[in-house]
Amino acid sequence: MRRILDLGLKANARNDFFLDLGIYLNVVFALIRGSIHFYEVRGSSRELLLKQAFGENDSGPEKCDDLPDWAFVTDVRDREHRGKVFNSVRSGSDLMRICVFVSREPLSEKYHNFLSLLVETLGIILNLLPEHPRKVEKRILAEPSTSEDELIVTADREMNRLIRKARKLGRSDVFILIEGESGTGKELFAREIHEVSRQSSGEFVALNCAAIPEDLLEVELFGCEKGAFTGADKRRSGKLELASGGTLFLDEVGEMSARLQAKMLRSIQEEAFYRLGGNELVRVNLRIVSATNKGLSEMVAEGRFREDLFYRLVHVELKIPPLRERRSDINRLVRHFAHREMDRSQKRIQGFSIKVLNALNDYDWPGNVRELENEVIKMIHLADDNGVVGFDLLSPRISMFSREMAQTLKIPNIKGKIQGFEKENIIRTLQKNNHNKARTARDLGISYNTLFKKLRKYGIQ
Repeated sequence: MRRILDLGLKANARNDFFLDLGIYLNVVFALIRGSIHFYEVRGSSRELLLKQAFGENDSGPEKCDDLPDWAFVTDVRDREHRGKVFNSVRSGSDLMRICVFVSREPLSEKYHNFLSLLVETLGIILNLLPEHPRKVEKRILAEPSTSEDELIVTADREMNRLIRKARKLGRSDVFILIEGESGTGKELFAREIHEVSRQSSGEFVALNCAAIPEDLLEVELFGCEKGAFTGADKRRSGKLELASGGTLFLDEVGEMSARLQAKMLRSIQEEAFYRLGGNELVRVNLRIVSATNKGLSEMVAEGRFREDLFYRLVHVELKIPPLRERRSDINRLVRHFAHREMDRSQKRIQGFSIKVLNALNDYDWPGNVRELENEVIKMIHLADDNGVVGFDLLSPRISMFSREMAQTLKIPNIKGKIQGFEKENIIRTLQKNNHNKARTARDLGISYNTLFKKLRKYGIQ
């Protein structure tokens, strides 16, 4: 078995692996006069990858009624005296690999258990092997990218409902809070609201409250007069002033300090404020859209955010779902980011392999759309010019959680099955030899000391 596994892991192509594995398996199974068959099925098409047969029956394949209608085995003279083990290994959404073993003598239960375990191990090996040849999805790039006028790329029903709601709210003057995990596109929603609003002719001004220290954040918001502090060599307009007549987007608004919250509350109420170090009242026409990746209402309940400011800033809430809850958008976003990056960098690729797209759709994306965008850009630049984005270009955190690699999680389970099979075989051999340990060790092909250790390991009396 170890030699077979080594051959599989070192093979350069799947067919080479099947060939090497088939040769060695048939040597193993020659004693029980069996044959091993491997099939690959994609949709309605099927391909016999390998068929090795021992014995004198060379009359050609014959259809077997109790196997799938596309699985063929060599002619067996005595149909009643034949054991079968067959299993399937699924890889991707429409690809199935089938391993069929046919023996020409009755198989005992231990051989059925062994062959079932072998096929399960084979599935793991197949998924660990590199793609060769790659199955490429070119249609994802052949389809047109989204319109440049479309800020938010989605076909998800819930997202489209939120977009319609945002556009409806955008035509009013209400203040809006957008909640969602980091990277879900909260700023894109804020821009969508601005574009359809009556303030669309004004500026859209964005400020991340979490990215700026408190003292600098006050200057960013309210501006300053010349000489207000060391280094203030000229008057500076703040974001509130710059956004007057337009839209001010306050990202991570929950990170604002208590002192700034109080000052912000008064500015909103009065629609006026003083620049830092100034005496001149600056009047503004404010439309504020806020965003947070934390529950702002929970922060109010915990006393970490002013309740009066909360009700000034939040007339309506929009909650953006994370990418893992709208997986149907992943391929669409991959196409969008790929087209945009290829246009920007003049780098060209043929497409993405099926395994890559499967892995991207399987991953949970804790960083949401921003993380997906970074992954697509990285893979495009790592791929060969006019080449294919393959599975090996994925970040390990993504490839390790794909369905193709998920089979490896069965390894501890397989270890347990192997040990269970070994324990049953030892007990059966002991009973056959009337618990004579010397004869049992000889029949098992191990030393007496090894048998003693295994008896102690499995608790066999």
